[in-house]
Amino acid sequence: MPRSCDLTYRKTAAGQAELALRQAGLGPRERALLVMVNGQEPAQRLVERLGEAGLDTLAMLRQRGLIEPVAADRPVRVAPPPPPPSPSAPGLDPQRHRQACQALVALLLPYFGPDAPRIAEQALRARSPQEFNRGVTAVDERLAIHLGRRRAAEATDPLRW
Repeated sequence: MPRSCDLTYRKTAAGQAELALRQAGLGPRERALLVMVNGQEPAQRLVERLGEAGLDTLAMLRQRGLIEPVAADRPVRVAPPPPPPSPSAPGLDPQRHRQACQALVALLLPYFGPDAPRIAEQALRARSPQEFNRGVTAVDERLAIHLGRRRAAEATDPLRW
């Protein structure tokens, strides 16, 4: 029988529901690991990111039925990545967009942890400068909860087109 860190795990239906509803009372470390479980990455890599407690956290998620090992003979279905921004969109420089998106997610990480990309999703999927700015405005509203409106605006304004 393989050790649990030699396996690859995926979220169960209960794990997916927990991410959406937050009813299982998971702490930040447990939730972060649940978010990272994707059915592709070996458990050993996930455990390395969380340090010593990672293996115990992995076992707890499995025991609670939030994750399950991926069968070696069953292919894993992974949702396709979002389409990249259209290079032909007027005024949307792909390199600047990529840099702004990275900066936006980096800005959100201390406050929202692994949910940062989800919160910035509208800006990440933008196909025009206007869409990107609308996404930044949505982020600005969420960030204001932590920083206040003025400081949130000061943090996000340099990222706008």
